[in-house]
Amino acid sequence: MNHITKIAVVPICLIAVISVAAGQKIYWVEHSQGTILRANLDGTAIKEIVGPKDTNLPWAIALDPTAAAIYWTSVDDSKSVGRIQRAKLDRSNVEEVVPMTGFNFGGVALDPIAGKTYFTDPSDCFPLCGCVKRANLDGSGVEVLVNATTPNAIALDLNAGKAYWAEPSSETEASLIRRANLDGTDAETVLETSQVRGILLAYNAVRFLMHQAAVSVDIDPRRLSFIHAVRVLRETAPLMRAAPASRLPIFCAAMIQHIAQGRLPPRDNRINPRVVKRKMSNFGKKRPEHYRVPQPQTSFRQSVVI
Repeated sequence: MNHITKIAVVPICLIAVISVAAGQKIYWVEHSQGTILRANLDGTAIKEIVGPKDTNLPWAIALDPTAAAIYWTSVDDSKSVGRIQRAKLDRSNVEEVVPMTGFNFGGVALDPIAGKTYFTDPSDCFPLCGCVKRANLDGSGVEVLVNATTPNAIALDLNAGKAYWAEPSSETEASLIRRANLDGTDAETVLETSQVRGILLAYNAVRFLMHQAAVSVDIDPRRLSFIHAVRVLRETAPLMRAAPASRLPIFCAAMIQHIAQGRLPPRDNRINPRVVKRKMSNFGKKRPEHYRVPQPQTSFRQSVVI
């Protein structure tokens, strides 16, 4: 069964990893070039999926593996407004799905099972100048879920029935990560930070790369250092950002090799099993009065008898 295995949003481009019949692929946006590319997980076989003839200034992407389709946000130059487009993964059937009301660099996320697309529209919805919306996958039935302040990236937790998005605070210079139910109810702020560039599922992304590195040297992924992997990613990201596409496979292979070098020392197995720390017993439950131990009423000399 086709399914999305990892999704992460990064400052430079947006990346998705998808499992399809032909194998796992990584998809990313080269915003300045106006292209959406894909490659094998090891960085080989880079192929353009969407080019400048198909779109303009692509930004956020989302994948529908059930329909072998890709969705992305872009800009319609003829109208100077944003839009959501989609195409098949074989580059056929490029079409506009949802037109925006303003110049849009919002995010997009999909719920293929329910047949819904969720997206942020930073230039609509008075009075906050932005909102979170959803529509059917064909673009019909657009509805406003939550008013927001120029929201951008968005991600879904389908298991918990939540939508998460990033937006700047309307009261301070901080940025916010907010969430709501998939119907837009119970909106709340879950994180406030001075700089939010996207909603990061970073932990799983790093663990995925650690798994790839462990497989390459045939060791248990738990033998690799998470902190070391994060440091490698921070060191490699600027190099990959500046490198031409033809050299990305080389950097990717070197990054995986470097992550594999961050070994942890062998750890002893657990001695004591994980057990319930408190269970039923014949002893009475300790109550507040038990903490007030009666104090002696006589002196020490009077209390000791020899």
